Amino acid sequence: MSYDLVPSEVTNKFAELQEQVRIWPEWKHFVRSLKRIRLALDKGIPFDPRFNAVHWILDVRGLCRELAFGYCMMDAWARYYKAEVRPNDDLAHVEFHVSYFADNNMLRLFAARDKLALAAWAYYSSFDPNDPRQVLGYGEILERFRCPEHYGLALNRPGRLLRALELLKAQEFKTIKQYRNLAVHRREPRIEIYGVAPHHDMSYMVPICNKRDIQRFEDELAREEPRPVFRDITRSQCTIKGRVYEQRRTVARLWPYAKVQKICQKGLKKLLEATGQSSDALLGRRPLNR
Repeated sequence: MSYDLVPSEVTNKFAELQEQVRIWPEWKHFVRSLKRIRLALDKGIPFDPRFNAVHWILDVRGLCRELAFGYCMMDAWARYYKAEVRPNDDLAHVEFHVSYFADNNMLRLFAARDKLALAAWAYYSSFDPNDPRQVLGYGEILERFRCPEHYGLALNRPGRLLRALELLKAQEFKTIKQYRNLAVHRREPRIEIYGVAPHHDMSYMVPICNKRDIQRFEDELAREEPRPVFRDITRSQCTIKGRVYEQRRTVARLWPYAKVQKICQKGLKKLLEATGQSSDALLGRRPLNR
């Protein structure tokens, strides 16, 4: 493999992937709608709190471009790795460039979903973005759009914005949320380029402290070794300073690259389309529609 910071093979693959993204219908809709917003801004910024929604939409626009770049770089590095390294060349296949861009994509997709929801919410609520208590998440905003009466709200024609937000309820974003939660709790998934195998995982030693876990350990030991003398030997081998330890697998630590690539692509397409639809909805209403 090349030791250049960015080998020419990667930049060539990036260019190919970028051209593929440019012909996605979702990307074309996203670009078209944002160009219309830019044209609407040529008329000036109105003194209207509903215009706050546009600030959030423009933030999402920037995130979408970063995500498209990150997605193409992630897949370019993965394809380069597969061209240079065969499955049998090593026991595991984790490529740090792929992991870096995948991690960025997952976290930014989650953040962009919240920002797009805030764009819709800002049209109806003049909340203060400097007050964390007033900055709602995607789920909280979606519930207010679905059933405003529960919150004492009377939203004027929220249908188009709601339909755009509903796109982001897709299964992909449930997986993205799982990835984000793992990363936040310092358990970033390990992405295997050629897929996950049993030997990729690690056994993590944990002391057994409560009565329920001790009983579970004894029950499992009895099933595996019916002879008491050998159970005693096994138990002593698992004991350190009077405390029994067991080896546990870490949950959701291993992710195959094919799954990550699919989630990133589908999530990005959903976000692009939802951003395009949200932009169209705002363009059809005041203060942009003047």
